Amino acid sequence: DWVREDLKYAHKSGGVWTIETADASENDVGFDTSIALDPLGNPHISYQDGTLENLQYARKSGATWTLMTVDDSFNGTGWYTSIALDTQAHPHICHQDATTANLVYAYVPPSSAVGDDSEVRWNVGLIVFPNPSRGPGTRIEWRITDPGDVPAFKIFDVTGRVVRSVVLNDHSGETAAAVWDGRDERGRSVEAGIY
Repeated sequence: DWVREDLKYAHKSGGVWTIETADASENDVGFDTSIALDPLGNPHISYQDGTLENLQYARKSGATWTLMTVDDSFNGTGWYTSIALDTQAHPHICHQDATTANLVYAYVPPSSAVGDDSEVRWNVGLIVFPNPSRGPGTRIEWRITDPGDVPAFKIFDVTGRVVRSVVLNDHSGETAAAVWDGRDERGRSVEAGIY
């Protein structure tokens, strides 16, 4: 809502549109929104708080909206959000850090239940830069939350075809990193672009 600077949610039932306010905070909210519906039809929305420039998440259950800050680690997070829900309705959100132009991935690990808001722990775990890829030298960083994890990635082109698989067997501490050389599984150079 550009006038009140609120996040609004609209839905149609029986031929009638209903509009309700999801986030009416004092801040200028509701930029770069993305929405996904869980199996019960409840909306999950990712968006930017334009005043604080951070990534926000809202979900509705019954008549109640729950609001959470996902990523406030940088000035300029939460740009161009995209949300998807996994099979257990856990949200996965990609967004841009406008300060660095990095693509950032945030998710709720399976061990953290979305239904219990006091226990929700967001993991802002994947950073890819530069994005879009300019060819060789695209860096992929992953924050390790479980020391037993072996991070593995698939790089897809815009058609959804797997271009390259990357497994980070060698990592220590809290972060694993790899540099994609801009080649596909057969070792051929791919064009610069969005992957």
